[in-house]
Amino acid sequence: MPGRRDTPFRSARSAGGSLKPERPQAANVKIERATPSTARGLVGSGLVAEIETLGPEAQVGMMVHAHHPNGGVGVLRVVGLDDKTVRLDPNHLLAGKDLVFEVEVVKVEMAITEEIAHGHVH
Repeated sequence: MPGRRDTPFRSARSAGGSLKPERPQAANVKIERATPSTARGLVGSGLVAEIETLGPEAQVGMMVHAHHPNGGVGVLRVVGLDDKTVRLDPNHLLAGKDLVFEVEVVKVEMAITEEIAHGHVH
């Protein structure tokens, strides 16, 4: 499967999560599919912005960071440029794509109280 990740990682899933497994058992392998509406969203075609050039280092395909007025940081992809302007796309690279995951459950553990309170694995 393309983009396969064989390195185990810890994940917490609840019945209300995006992946809704039946009670998983170790060595259980599943194929999970996510549509754009349940994954990274649809492509927002009206989101591409045009600004003055970023300088001679700008290239189509490069990713740049932008600071939001609220203090957050966004990642934008250069999708076009000429001598005076650069077109930047804020859509996630996986927006609009169907995603397929092959998931192997290798171990099931009960969450500890602290993990439940924080909503993530420690």
